[in-house]
Amino acid sequence: MKNYKARVIRRWWIWAVSTVITLAVVLALGYGLVRMITDSPMINQAMFLYVLGGCGLCITFFLGQAVQSILVRSWDTWIGDMGPTTLNVLIDEMTQEVNRMEKEA
Repeated sequence: MKNYKARVIRRWWIWAVSTVITLAVVLALGYGLVRMITDSPMINQAMFLYVLGGCGLCITFFLGQAVQSILVRSWDTWIGDMGPTTLNVLIDEMTQEVNRMEKEA
């Protein structure tokens, strides 16, 4: 039970820290863009906001997906989540695959 609890806590901490960092980066970029837009003529401001707002949503989504796949669902975390039975089966299957590939070569 302790391993499962530690794994859940580790995932929540990684998720929380990565979310805060991603949010800080996006907010800093947003602040810089808004400062740039407010310095442009009034006629161009609405179009800038529409285009950059849409791009900001896309960037935020892709950054969130990258953080999720790199930090939260990394290989190390995946291996840490496996139990001893799963690892034994995986090792046996990988050994069989190595033997199969050696026979082909």
